[in-house]
Amino acid sequence: MDAQGNQLPYIDQIYIYLLGTQELMTAKAVSGEISFYNVYAALKDMPLYIENEAKGDYVTRTWKESIAEAIQFSFNLNHKDPVLRTIFQDIRFRRAMSVAINRTEMNDKLWFGKGTIIQSTISPDASYYKKEWGDAYIQYDVAQANAWLDEMGLKWDAAKKVRLRPDGKPLSLTLQFLVGGITAPYELIKEYWDAVGVSIELRQIERDLYNTRGAANELDIGTWASDRQEEIRCYMPEATKFNPASEMWFGVLWKQWITTEGKEGEEPPQEWKDQYALLDRWFTATTDKDYHDLAQQVWQFYSDQLVCIGTIGYPPQPAVVKNKLANVPEAAYRGDGSNHLKTSWPQIWFWKA
Repeated sequence: MDAQGNQLPYIDQIYIYLLGTQELMTAKAVSGEISFYNVYAALKDMPLYIENEAKGDYVTRTWKESIAEAIQFSFNLNHKDPVLRTIFQDIRFRRAMSVAINRTEMNDKLWFGKGTIIQSTISPDASYYKKEWGDAYIQYDVAQANAWLDEMGLKWDAAKKVRLRPDGKPLSLTLQFLVGGITAPYELIKEYWDAVGVSIELRQIERDLYNTRGAANELDIGTWASDRQEEIRCYMPEATKFNPASEMWFGVLWKQWITTEGKEGEEPPQEWKDQYALLDRWFTATTDKDYHDLAQQVWQFYSDQLVCIGTIGYPPQPAVVKNKLANVPEAAYRGDGSNHLKTSWPQIWFWKA
């Protein structure tokens, strides 16, 4: 019932279409055959959704994805190649790769300028968030990137096309990403990193193979979206992509050493052992003060270490809503971090007479 005690026609049955392609889903949505379409709605199709609103008897709303980064990158700090390991573990390299990214261009080209340029970190809505974390190394500064790489001794080859590793080999890396996703962000990243002399080969692979290679410590670079960064979700142990053995795969051997109490893997540097101990204390904090103080230390460390390099966060997500479907929020978050549609309360949506 509503606030006045009137019975509302809440939805008691839901029918879900199982369709094989994005094209079929879009066709169903714009023809008005779907009451609510959001999960697989594509931003690139927003003009098409709007154009067909009258014919399909729906309205198009702009929600946001509840992902702190649509795409982020991690260099393998435990790489099997000792030369690459040394390069990746140098904070100057990670900072250089971050400021070499033109996030404004990425946002304009891929998300129509509607995403948020922000470094990979906790949600800005978190009670302990610091703006400096979201602003860290997000400026586009090729000169600074080159300066850091020069400072590391990564010299250019004779043609000034690619930088050379300390052993004289070209600094060439493979960026493996999932088949079926959009390729444009990776093509742009290749362009940005090639420009500062870090040669990138792009390779699409299946999800199972990606995770198998990650767990086997066989990736140069991990890449994934960064979800579960909302305050309540990231307070679940190992839920975020800052877990070194998650889909980012930036510290597999260190995590093995921690979880097996030194029986497997490789002993981490003391600062990382301290971070794991700090995480344990945070997850078991018993007072509000300890919770907030420890959270700031945890996320300050991740910000300083820059293990996950972000691009664009909280990108727009279309929501196609039939005109008579009521109580659907005008704006909302949708994704893993917000428990998908649960925070939009579909149990109180109803059909207007």
